[in-house]
Amino acid sequence: MAHGMRHPRKSRLALLLSVVLLVGTTIREEAPLAGASAATAVTWTVDQAAKTITVTANLVFFVVPPPQSGFQQQRFQATVERAKAAIESAWNGHSFKCYALIVKVNARAASGPQDAKDNEVPIKLDAGVYPSKKSGKVDRSRSHVSASSGPDDPLSDSPQFTPNTGPDASASDWSFEAPDGVFAHEFGHILGLSDNYVEGTWELVPGAADDLMNESGTPVSDASITKAVRRSGQVDEKSIKCPLRIDMPTGTIGVMGLAGATIALHGCAPDYDPESTDTKRPAKVSFHGTADVTGDANSAIPVFGSVFASGTTDFQGTWASPSATLEIPFGGDTLIQGVQASGKGLVSLPQPATIRGPAGSVGLGVIMTITPFDGPCP
Repeated sequence: MAHGMRHPRKSRLALLLSVVLLVGTTIREEAPLAGASAATAVTWTVDQAAKTITVTANLVFFVVPPPQSGFQQQRFQATVERAKAAIESAWNGHSFKCYALIVKVNARAASGPQDAKDNEVPIKLDAGVYPSKKSGKVDRSRSHVSASSGPDDPLSDSPQFTPNTGPDASASDWSFEAPDGVFAHEFGHILGLSDNYVEGTWELVPGAADDLMNESGTPVSDASITKAVRRSGQVDEKSIKCPLRIDMPTGTIGVMGLAGATIALHGCAPDYDPESTDTKRPAKVSFHGTADVTGDANSAIPVFGSVFASGTTDFQGTWASPSATLEIPFGGDTLIQGVQASGKGLVSLPQPATIRGPAGSVGLGVIMTITPFDGPCP
């Protein structure tokens, strides 16, 4: 698996051109190679009190051809340190639901693959691969991560493959001169992620996240964080509860000067499924709570399917990806709020809620906000 630059967007053109000029090649990676079964080179630890998930990865690097001078050894060590910094920079600062993701890379330089420990991923930094002209086209070098098996479905969050480890494993192969984004992309494979592009056409896999696993240098998406956590097989997702509050201040319902009603809504969701590209497990969240209504029971509003009377009533509403709205049935009508998924849950769009009835929709003039909280959610 590898990554390079394909059909760059205009906004990235200058950056991509600078990378081409600096590196002299575009780097993609091959499909994972067959090899020995993997030991645990990547460990995942959940701290419930701190609400963190710490990922620790053990990488051992060697260079081909081997360093022949003190200067070459210094460059080798500097590249190992650059790869570590690039990986930690790209993969830290994210979260899985309300738990912060902390990525720590233990990286060391070695004389060869024979020095790899059973719990280390051996990585060859190939200093002898340079672009060459062939039939008017650049023969692009490829970086790849050697793995015990290949992925079946790039969209699935189920465990797919793990990197080979130890001194007898077929080593992963990275270009010595790879840009930082490629190091970060390759590390995504060490976390068990697939390429999000179609091999040969380099187009985005339909339904996949357009992120670092599609084009190096772009940010990691929430969906890829979800995939990495779930594919690790080391995180008990049931133990990670992240409640959400839902609140709508008093909104007025009225049509053409007719007597109307006011409605306020408050509730919560005990947990939610995070953003995902897995078609069998889309992101979703279910809210419940109460709504307070003040109105004139004798004054029907023609737009709506029910007559509002003063009182408190329970509500339930469920959102599922990829819908852009949260809909909460209420009597014979539906309360609607524009939303979008994020790594920290469902987020309200900055637009007022509406109420929809059989004859049309009316804005309430207020936003139904969704925010994380500590709970509990009754």
